[in-house]
Amino acid sequence: QSGAFNFVVTLSDSSSPTPSTAFRALSINIVSAVAITTAALNDGLVNVPYSQTLTAGGSNGTLTWSVKSGALPAGLALSSAGVISGTPSAATSGTSVVIQVQDSGPPQQTSSNSFTIRIASPLTVTTGVTLPDAIVGVPYSATLQAGGGFSPFTWSLTAGSLPGGLQLSSGGVISGTPTAAVASANFTVTAKDSSSPTPLSTSQTFSLHVASQLAVVTTTLADGRVGSPYQQTLAASGGTGTLSWSLASGSLPAGLTLSAAGVISGTPTTVNLTGSVFTVQVRDSGSPAQTAGATLKIRIAAPLVITTTSLAGGQFGVAYSQTLASSGGIAPVAWSLAAGSGPLPGGLTLSSAGVISGTPSAFGTFAFTVQAIDSSLPQQVATRALSITIAPAYTLSFSVQPSNTSPNAQITPAIKVALVDAKGRAVTGVTVKLAIAVNPGNSVLSGTTSAVTGNNGIAIFASNSLNNVGIGYVLQASAPSLPGAAPVLSVPFNIQ
Repeated sequence: QSGAFNFVVTLSDSSSPTPSTAFRALSINIVSAVAITTAALNDGLVNVPYSQTLTAGGSNGTLTWSVKSGALPAGLALSSAGVISGTPSAATSGTSVVIQVQDSGPPQQTSSNSFTIRIASPLTVTTGVTLPDAIVGVPYSATLQAGGGFSPFTWSLTAGSLPGGLQLSSGGVISGTPTAAVASANFTVTAKDSSSPTPLSTSQTFSLHVASQLAVVTTTLADGRVGSPYQQTLAASGGTGTLSWSLASGSLPAGLTLSAAGVISGTPTTVNLTGSVFTVQVRDSGSPAQTAGATLKIRIAAPLVITTTSLAGGQFGVAYSQTLASSGGIAPVAWSLAAGSGPLPGGLTLSSAGVISGTPSAFGTFAFTVQAIDSSLPQQVATRALSITIAPAYTLSFSVQPSNTSPNAQITPAIKVALVDAKGRAVTGVTVKLAIAVNPGNSVLSGTTSAVTGNNGIAIFASNSLNNVGIGYVLQASAPSLPGAAPVLSVPFNIQ
């Protein structure tokens, strides 16, 4: 217990019979032990004025402060009044110093304590303002960094917002899985350190780009032709900035190259119907860069050519079949008549396999154009002009031609027409008609104009005459009741 205590002391001797006695009034002042009551020293900041006043209890009289051992950080000093002050000039994670306080008594007392004082550099965010790109659907993590101050740091979002799917932890980690592409998300974060008694803080605005996932969208490539220039441009979606293409594996067909811009071009030199299989890779210019790949195939064919140059003739009423042929291209090849083509002979058809078949129901020469389309991508198309001659089943001929005569005079000798089949055999019992085919004098044919072939296959026309003068009359003989019989013309003759 401290304080002033007053009391009286008595002194007695051994005198006899009556001892002598003396008295004295005294006092004692009890003081408390001196003790430093400052528990800890505040942190300081380089180049920022610092001041902290130390405190002590239990003292008697005036207090005098001093550094007993160790040293204060550079730029600070301790006054005898117990004030640590100055401007720190260098950072330190902790400087130990023993500080002593002494009172003026009586009796004189001292007390000392060991302290640590930290001096921080200014707190800064050292992560660049542009964060690494994020990708939609891909887990993302970026750790913010700070310099100066004292760790640990506490981070928080103080303005703007992060892209959907991302969050900021108090430890400074931006993480999550982005849900949508964002050209540029701008937001501000604040970092606080562990300085005591007042934490340092600083803020930084960041920009974060969220890209769509890079993907090669080209799934198929056009087929090429030997000797023909080839060009196809690859396509991609998503990613950031400039795209750069390369061949990751395999090889392109001979004569073709792939540019960094994604253009496959050149002139193929070698047929390869099964196709060259290769893998392309595209890389964007994001940070970090994305890559994507795709396996593709290019087939190289020879030019499609119809090699059939002529077709065999046919005969009326006799089954016919001819197969068209082609070279080059990629099978299967589909055949058809080309647009604007003439017709096939009646009774014949062209199948997609290139077979002309059927039983001719008309005779004559028929010109048409066939078309072949292969299975290339894009398709090759070839055309060829062809003709088929269908011979009649029966042949008429003038065995006796008409002769020159005068108007209304009988043509002599009598006109005769022979009818034979395809094997040259006479055909009997068929009605043959006679008519004017070329009529320069606008005449009328009189006499017999219809006759039946006899056993020798000859029809005889008697008493024929023409009534008008004309140069170059021509008669026609036909057997309209006999399918497959070709009409025939006479030689020219004159009526004059």
